[in-house]
Amino acid sequence: GARSAYVHLPFCKRKCFYCDFPVVALGSEATGTEAEPPIFESYVNLLEREVGRYASDAARGSSGGKKLDTVFFGGGTPSLIPPRQLERVLRRLDDTFGI
Repeated sequence: GARSAYVHLPFCKRKCFYCDFPVVALGSEATGTEAEPPIFESYVNLLEREVGRYASDAARGSSGGKKLDTVFFGGGTPSLIPPRQLERVLRRLDDTFGI
């Protein structure tokens, strides 16, 4: 079967009234010319650590040697995350599971 990963990126400019996802509404901090909000770096650090928890299982072959077929990003507005932060997430997934 296909293997996939879902990466929750809980950042939005504002929380929509119909949204049931746990999100962080960044408001005007989400866009602008200032440096990226520090919460992005902190969150990606946590994601890298979380993926790392599964590294030993992947190394032992519990994944059957299969790489990930798909990576889903969702939960907020993934396009708010700077590309360099997304690259870090994808690199960690690739190093751990293969993409």
